[in-house]
Parts: sequence; C-alpha cells; structure tokens
Amino acid sequence: MAIREQDLTVINAWAASYAPDGDDRLRLRADVDGHHVTIVESVRLDPAAEWTETTIARLSFTALTELWSLFSADAAGEFHPHEAAPAERVSTLLAAIDEDADALFWR
Repeated sequence: MAIREQDLTVINAWAASYAPDGDDRLRLRADVDGHHVTIVESVRLDPAAEWTETTIARLSFTALTELWSLFSADAAGEFHPHEAAPAERVSTLLAAIDEDADALFWR
C-alpha cells in the first residue's frame, strides 16, 4: 500500500502552515519518495540570495502495519529513529516535530 492520500494532505497542510502569512523567507517542503516523506526547511533571508535548505525530518510509512515512524536528520543528512512511538496518525508525529522537546528538528 502506498502512502495514503489523506496523510499526504495532512503533511502538506502542516508544511504550508509553517511560515507566517506573507513571509516568503521561510518555507517547508515535503518530498515524497516511495514510503518516505522527507521534510525540508528552506530559508532565504535576502530576496536576491539563494535558498538555504536543511533536511529536518523523515516520516516513514510501513504498509504492512499501516504505521508512521519518525526520524530526525543530523547535520550530515543521516536519519536517526526518534523516540516517538510509531503512530497510526501522521499528525501525531507532526506534533512531535513541532514540540521538538530534544531540539533535534529546529536548530
């Protein structure tokens, strides 16, 4: 089973809500690759500058169990399992990214 369309809708809405209204210096992108969704933060402080991108997290969907898992990205772009338990609802893991209790996502 591929990633459910309703989950992609939730992820994309969450990413779109990241930047304050009218602020075009920040944005989040959700890149889908098979059963993975990689969350990428883009920052451009000067309109003439290039975008700077940082991989924030990866969400992984396991079709057999229909569960989502969360991984944080280190500075080298390697992914590490997050302590959040796998969840049926991707919104649970998006909330863990927002909370970022261990400062793994928002540096």
